[in-house]
Amino acid sequence: MRLLALLLLPTFAAAADWLTPPGDDAAPGIAALPAEAVAAFAAVREDPPPPEIVRNSHYWVSNEYRHDLFRDTISGVGGILLGVGTDQNYLMAGWAKSELIVLMDFDTAIPRIHRVYGLAFKVSRTPADFLAFWEGDKVKDITDWLRTTYGEDKEGDRMVQAYRTAQPLIRARLKKTLRSYQQRGVTTFLDDAEQYRHLRDLWRTNRVVAIRGDLTASQTMIDLGAAAQKAGLVYRVIYMSNAPQYFDFGDQFRANIQALPVDEKSWYVHTLTRGAFGYADGFYHYNVQPGLNFRQWMAETKLKKLTQILKHRTVQPIEGFSIMQKLPADVKK
Repeated sequence: MRLLALLLLPTFAAAADWLTPPGDDAAPGIAALPAEAVAAFAAVREDPPPPEIVRNSHYWVSNEYRHDLFRDTISGVGGILLGVGTDQNYLMAGWAKSELIVLMDFDTAIPRIHRVYGLAFKVSRTPADFLAFWEGDKVKDITDWLRTTYGEDKEGDRMVQAYRTAQPLIRARLKKTLRSYQQRGVTTFLDDAEQYRHLRDLWRTNRVVAIRGDLTASQTMIDLGAAAQKAGLVYRVIYMSNAPQYFDFGDQFRANIQALPVDEKSWYVHTLTRGAFGYADGFYHYNVQPGLNFRQWMAETKLKKLTQILKHRTVQPIEGFSIMQKLPADVKK
């Protein structure tokens, strides 16, 4: 089954009343994605699944805790957010006021759990309702909805398995995220009505795409670049987490980066486990790099690792946070 989900969720099936999207909702604050743009993203091809996933583990929730270090850089940039993983992308899209979210992961299970996120956003009017969606007393209703919507075949089984496995982890992660960011005085979609409404409106207007893809393969990334161009949009936040630590920068990866339209407001936001760089949360270093800058490094050098580039970063006063602004020519000089 093709797992591209223009998270046009399926027609809402018969289930508990609370799983029906509210009929008296105010109109979304953003226009629906034009039909030609929907078609462009629907035509994106999925890369073949990998023979195995990292550590044979599904990353249902992020294990990074300081995405707020990206907030000031990406605040209000709009455009498309392209991100791997799950919950952390909603944090960043809320701050960036993204116009479209592309959720890409090479683990097939992750697009599935984003479908459940889509249901949560559509039926939950407020951040409090959204948090309540993930409580244990909702499991049976949501499982029944998934069975009715996706059927009793293998895909239905996989959707139910993904939700049942991830639900307690997501519940704990969202509560911890809310608590930790409130302690730092940082608002998120979990407690800010405007940010939450924006994300919910993206789901309600077909502006969220989830797909299986590989940063290093030859189909999905190239097609995502072409789809953005057809839609007249640029990628403003590109988040690969620490995935680049697991592969070398080869010719195909460089071509994939060149295929993504970016501009002077675009940013790559990196995390990496590199103790020598300093950790912001005990586990990860956080770095921001202008999109045009990263593209130039890919075009003008043959460096194989992100760490080889980021050794030229500018260290910031906050431990574990840096900005990469130097160009290849600056380093050669």
